[in-house]
Amino acid sequence: MDLYQQGNSEFVDENYAEACTLYSHALEAEPSNPKILEARANAFLKLESWMEALQDASKALELDPKSTKALLRKGWVKATSCVSNSLHVGQLQQLIAASRRRRVLSFWIPPR
Repeated sequence: MDLYQQGNSEFVDENYAEACTLYSHALEAEPSNPKILEARANAFLKLESWMEALQDASKALELDPKSTKALLRKGWVKATSCVSNSLHVGQLQQLIAASRRRRVLSFWIPPR
Protein backbone atom coordinates (compact mmCIF):
# COMPACT_ATOMS: atom_id res chain seq x y z
CA MET A 1 0.00 0.00 0.00
CA ASP A 2 1.45 3.38 -0.96
CA LEU A 3 1.69 6.35 1.41
CA TYR A 4 -1.34 8.10 -0.08
CA GLN A 5 -3.52 5.04 0.46
CA GLN A 6 -2.13 4.62 3.98
CA GLY A 7 -3.03 8.25 4.65
CA ASN A 8 -6.56 7.60 3.38
CA SER A 9 -6.83 4.62 5.70
CA GLU A 10 -5.71 6.70 8.69
CA PHE A 11 -8.17 9.43 7.71
CA VAL A 12 -11.06 6.94 7.65
CA ASP A 13 -9.95 5.77 11.11
CA GLU A 14 -10.05 9.45 12.21
CA ASN A 15 -6.29 9.55 12.84
CA TYR A 16 -6.00 12.91 11.14
CA ALA A 17 -2.53 13.86 12.39
CA GLU A 18 -1.10 10.54 11.18
CA ALA A 19 -2.93 10.98 7.86
CA CYS A 20 -1.28 14.41 7.46
CA THR A 21 2.13 12.89 8.13
CA LEU A 22 1.59 10.15 5.56
CA TYR A 23 0.26 12.60 2.97
CA SER A 24 3.31 14.79 3.59
CA HIS A 25 5.62 11.85 2.92
CA ALA A 26 3.62 11.02 -0.22
CA LEU A 27 4.07 14.62 -1.38
CA GLU A 28 7.84 14.29 -1.04
CA ALA A 29 7.68 11.66 -3.80
CA GLU A 30 4.96 13.42 -5.83
CA PRO A 31 5.01 17.16 -5.01
CA SER A 32 2.77 18.04 -7.97
CA ASN A 33 -0.04 15.59 -7.19
CA PRO A 34 -3.21 17.62 -6.52
CA LYS A 35 -5.10 14.63 -5.11
CA ILE A 36 -2.60 14.25 -2.28
CA LEU A 37 -2.81 17.98 -1.56
CA GLU A 38 -6.63 17.79 -1.52
CA ALA A 39 -6.52 14.89 0.91
CA ARG A 40 -4.04 16.60 3.21
CA ALA A 41 -6.13 19.78 3.12
CA ASN A 42 -9.12 17.74 4.27
CA ALA A 43 -7.11 16.22 7.12
CA PHE A 44 -5.93 19.70 8.12
CA LEU A 45 -9.57 20.81 8.15
CA LYS A 46 -10.42 18.02 10.57
CA LEU A 47 -7.52 19.18 12.77
CA GLU A 48 -8.76 22.78 12.47
CA SER A 49 -5.41 23.79 10.99
CA TRP A 50 -7.02 26.40 8.80
CA MET A 51 -3.95 28.04 7.25
CA GLU A 52 -2.37 24.72 6.29
CA ALA A 53 -5.67 23.55 4.78
CA LEU A 54 -5.95 26.79 2.81
CA GLN A 55 -2.37 26.49 1.53
CA ASP A 56 -2.87 22.91 0.37
CA ALA A 57 -6.23 23.62 -1.26
CA SER A 58 -4.79 26.67 -3.03
CA LYS A 59 -1.78 24.71 -4.29
CA ALA A 60 -4.08 21.90 -5.49
CA LEU A 61 -6.11 24.49 -7.42
CA GLU A 62 -2.96 25.85 -9.05
CA LEU A 63 -2.16 22.32 -10.25
CA ASP A 64 -5.76 21.46 -11.19
CA PRO A 65 -8.01 24.53 -11.54
CA LYS A 66 -11.10 22.34 -12.03
CA SER A 67 -10.65 20.41 -8.77
CA THR A 68 -14.03 20.44 -7.05
CA LYS A 69 -12.59 18.98 -3.86
CA ALA A 70 -9.93 21.67 -3.63
CA LEU A 71 -12.58 24.35 -4.22
CA LEU A 72 -14.71 22.89 -1.44
CA ARG A 73 -11.76 22.67 0.98
CA LYS A 74 -10.82 26.27 0.27
CA GLY A 75 -14.42 27.34 0.63
CA TRP A 76 -14.81 25.68 4.02
CA VAL A 77 -11.68 27.39 5.31
CA LYS A 78 -12.98 30.75 4.15
CA ALA A 79 -16.46 30.06 5.53
CA THR A 80 -14.92 29.19 8.89
CA SER A 81 -12.98 32.43 8.77
CA CYS A 82 -16.21 34.30 8.10
CA VAL A 83 -17.90 32.66 11.07
CA SER A 84 -15.04 33.60 13.34
CA ASN A 85 -15.47 37.18 12.11
CA SER A 86 -19.16 37.19 13.12
CA LEU A 87 -20.66 36.66 9.70
CA HIS A 88 -24.43 36.90 9.66
CA VAL A 89 -26.08 33.46 9.89
CA GLY A 90 -28.01 34.02 6.65
CA GLN A 91 -24.80 34.69 4.76
CA LEU A 92 -23.25 31.52 6.18
CA GLN A 93 -26.26 29.51 5.02
CA GLN A 94 -25.84 30.96 1.54
CA LEU A 95 -22.17 29.94 1.54
CA ILE A 96 -23.02 26.40 2.59
CA ALA A 97 -25.77 26.16 -0.05
CA ALA A 98 -23.32 27.42 -2.68
CA SER A 99 -20.77 24.79 -1.71
CA ARG A 100 -23.41 22.10 -2.03
CA ARG A 101 -24.12 23.32 -5.56
CA ARG A 102 -20.36 23.15 -6.21
CA ARG A 103 -20.12 26.84 -6.84
CA VAL A 104 -17.43 27.58 -4.29
CA LEU A 105 -15.37 29.90 -6.44
CA SER A 106 -14.96 32.80 -4.05
CA PHE A 107 -16.23 33.97 -0.72
CA TRP A 108 -16.57 37.32 0.87
CA ILE A 109 -14.16 37.71 3.78
CA PRO A 110 -14.96 40.63 6.07
CA PRO A 111 -12.11 43.07 6.70
CA ARG A 112 -10.30 42.70 9.97
